[in-house]
Amino acid sequence: MELVEKTNSNAMNTLQLVAQSKSKEDILQQTFAEDVEQTLKLMKRAERKHTRRTSISLSDSSNDDNGKKKAKKVSKKVKEADRLRTEYQTQLEPHQYGEVKGIGNDKAYKYYDKIGMANVSKETTHRLITELSSMATNLPLHWNSSVFINVDPTNICVMQALITGPAKTPYANGCFLFDVYCGPRYPQGPPLVNLQTTGYGRVRFNPNLYKCGKVCLSLLGTWKGAQNEQWNPETSTLLQVFVSIQALIFVEHPYFNEPSYERWIGTPMGWVSSRAYNENIKPETVRYGMVDMLRKPPLGFEEIIRTHFTLKKKEILQQMTKWEREQVHKKNSLR
Repeated sequence: MELVEKTNSNAMNTLQLVAQSKSKEDILQQTFAEDVEQTLKLMKRAERKHTRRTSISLSDSSNDDNGKKKAKKVSKKVKEADRLRTEYQTQLEPHQYGEVKGIGNDKAYKYYDKIGMANVSKETTHRLITELSSMATNLPLHWNSSVFINVDPTNICVMQALITGPAKTPYANGCFLFDVYCGPRYPQGPPLVNLQTTGYGRVRFNPNLYKCGKVCLSLLGTWKGAQNEQWNPETSTLLQVFVSIQALIFVEHPYFNEPSYERWIGTPMGWVSSRAYNENIKPETVRYGMVDMLRKPPLGFEEIIRTHFTLKKKEILQQMTKWEREQVHKKNSLR
């Protein structure tokens, strides 16, 4: 009986040891399985990160390529713009100051009747020779706006000026012709200046530019102004007159050139009125400052006009598209 009990006891101990060893194996296997599972998870996570980084890298690479392409396009456009600007100055510089015989013989010249009656003094002749020789190299010549002069060599008191409208104004890229006459009193008195680009007397391009061609400017004595704005025989010049027209009359907001409207500057009413004024001027600039000039270029300015519109063709077409959209917006807003 004791032997049986010992045998049973030994068997139980053996079974317990086996069970314990199995439980340890199970634990080890379970731990291993968990480690494997965790490792797989980590590997998958690492793979996902790698994939994400690769896609980002490829995306960045693609973006870099797109950025480089865009940069190349911009660089190409800048180079082309610089080339055109340089070519514009190179081609037009020789024509900026010219001589055309018989300007004053044309009855269409505003001061035709005054020429035969004038006796030009030595003072006037000497002053004009000095100014014209200096003007030949000092006239503004820029892509945005330029001034060109033609003088009658048989009578240097007679001349014409062509001014191209400055950028960002309702006159942009238009060509405007002025008749200029320095009378027998010059330089004791200012020159006579008349705008010839008026749509045949139908368009008033500016509060300072009348339909009849009158140019209102303190420097010309056609408008009252401060003492320092008026003509000074000692210091005032023709070049000063042309630059004043270019900078003080052909401006971005000509509406405010009217003295009584100056008080509306910076107000909503003033902005709306100025914009409406500009929208009325722009079609006239196209009609008479561009199309009419191309069809019937003034004598002596033919090459200037051809070159101006040829080199600025792309910019002008873009400008026309923009102006056309603004006209459509104006019509819609009035409905």
